This record gives sequence, structure tokens and C-alpha cells, in this order.
Amino acid sequence: MEWNLLKVQFYFQILFLLLQNNNITGPIPKEIGRLANLHTFDISNNVLTGEVPSSLGHLKTLQYLRLNNNSLSGPVPLSLVNMSQLAFLDFSYNNLSGPIPRFPARTFNIVGNPLIFATGKEQECSGTTPLPLSFNLSSSQNQHREEVCLGNLKRFPFRELQVATDNFSSKNLVGKGGFGNVYKGYLRDGTDVAVKRLKDGNPAGGEIQLQTGVEMISLAVHQNLLRLIGFCMTNSERLLVYPYMSNGSVASRLKG
Repeated sequence: MEWNLLKVQFYFQILFLLLQNNNITGPIPKEIGRLANLHTFDISNNVLTGEVPSSLGHLKTLQYLRLNNNSLSGPVPLSLVNMSQLAFLDFSYNNLSGPIPRFPARTFNIVGNPLIFATGKEQECSGTTPLPLSFNLSSSQNQHREEVCLGNLKRFPFRELQVATDNFSSKNLVGKGGFGNVYKGYLRDGTDVAVKRLKDGNPAGGEIQLQTGVEMISLAVHQNLLRLIGFCMTNSERLLVYPYMSNGSVASRLKG
């Protein structure tokens, strides 16, 4: 399938462009750079050729970019450093060459491009930058309170969520699911929240895996989806924090 057969009409309203695994051939159209509000662009696992268009650097709101597993060639455009909101980037398994710009992406993967990295140096071609922390430290009676953020997400101390849910009391249990239980809680500023306590508190991959996971969840923006507002990680706990909605679950509504 070629791009001109897709008959894609470009609108500024497009937030997600997901075209992976479609056997698409030809170059990436430079017109993609006109999608000023694009958040997610995934065209991995196709048969794309040609260079990565420099116009992608115009996508100032792009957060998730996957061009991996194609046959793209040429240098990586320096203009991509302008994508200040980029959280995840995957250019792996292409034929790209030249120097690699200092991407703003926190998670990146460029393995499988032999003209960039020689075989045996794959460990240098991917990684996750340690949490890009923003600190707000204040002291009160010799006690320090630390606020840590990942992008727009707050990293909550476990103790704060423990207090908010009355130590995950059964009286605050509002839902159960395959991945964990959900508790209603009250933050110190009076905000109502729903705290999802994941069952697998210490998964393979640990903190890096959860960091990548919450970044991906935070990219899901839709009027019918709750926006993730924060998370918590300890050696044995993994928790996600959402705004609390009092109207019950979709399942309860469907059951009447």
C-alpha cells in the first residue's frame, strides 16, 4: 500500500496517527509536519523508504514517535530537537546514518542502525533517562517535603496515598479489576482521587518499566477517558492516581 492510496486528509484536529503493521511503502510525506496538534505518530513495521522528513520537527506537541522496523535511510534531521514534548522515540531497525541529535525524549531506541552504531554497542543505542525530576523542596520543623514530577504527572510519596485512603481501608474500596483494586482517597488539599493499587507491585523491569508505562498512559487524551494525574513507586508498591468520578464504573452502568 502506498501513501497516495491511503487518501489521508490532514486536519489540525488530528491527535493520533496510528498506521503500524499496514505494509505501507514509499517515503513519509513531509505534510505530516502540518499536523500541529499531533500527540502520537506510529508508523512502525511497514516498508517505508527514503529519509525522515525534517518537517517532523514542526510537531511541537508530539509526545510519542515510532518509525521503527522500516527501511528508512539518511541522516536523522537536526530539526527533531525542537519537539520539546517528546517522551518516547523509536527509530530502531532502519538504515539511518550520521550523528544523532540530543533528543528531548526520555525513552529512546535506535538499535539496529549499523551506520550509526556498530554491532556490539547496542547498549548505547537505547535507554531511559532517569526520571526528569523537578524538585520543590521546603522545610518545616526540620522535616523536608519533596515533590517530584514526571512531565505533567506527580510522583506521590507512598505515605501520602496511604493516609489519603486510610491505609487502603476496605471502606474506601470502590472497584476491583484484573490489575488491582481501586480506592477512594482525599489528598491534603481536599482533592478527591481514585488510587489504583496494582497487584504486581514488583514487576520485571522495575522502575524503568513503570516509568515508561505511566508515560504511555499519560498520552491517552480523550473526553471519555480519565487523565492520569500521578503515580507512586516503592520497592514493593506500584500505584496510579486518577481524579475521582462518583458515577460508578462502565461495567456497573451496563449491568443497570
